[in-house]
Amino acid sequence: MTPHPFTPHRDGSRTALIAGIVVTALLLVGVGVTALVLGLSGGSDDQDGKKDDDTTAAGQTPEEAMREFVDATNEVDCELLADHPITGSDSVQDCEDTVEKARDDAETHGFDFDSFTLSIDDLEVVSESDTEAIVVVDVTQGFTVDGEADEFSDTYEYELEKDGDRWLVVEADVDIADPVGPDGA
Repeated sequence: MTPHPFTPHRDGSRTALIAGIVVTALLLVGVGVTALVLGLSGGSDDQDGKKDDDTTAAGQTPEEAMREFVDATNEVDCELLADHPITGSDSVQDCEDTVEKARDDAETHGFDFDSFTLSIDDLEVVSESDTEAIVVVDVTQGFTVDGEADEFSDTYEYELEKDGDRWLVVEADVDIADPVGPDGA
């Protein structure tokens, strides 16, 4: 089961955040890395008709999509996150409601919701077809709980599906590696 990316979790011996970032995803992984976790675009055209980013004419790569998803999760960008099926959000409003609930839940458990960060330590596209891709991501999730900064590192496997010229994060496997907590436990 994919954790929701907006929900912080505590492990048995130490408080740790598993986001689903989502990232998930999911924050990243968890509450969808939730998403935090979400819509991707191939870039917009400037006045000269040239792309304003590095996206190729063929569209976005799975690696670019995963990095964009993590950025959207960190920024809690529901306009992007709501597009990704992993978040479970049917609309921007649904995503915003989920974020508010996650914020309340986090604060109830002593987490500073605004301190949640997800950084990619390593990212590898392990398989890719015209319609699906599997991306393995080593992440570090930073957070503050009960006034003390902490972090949690883990490896997640994300499934992406092609939607036109972009890739959407559809699922995360959070059980591919043993998590390493802040004190190695």
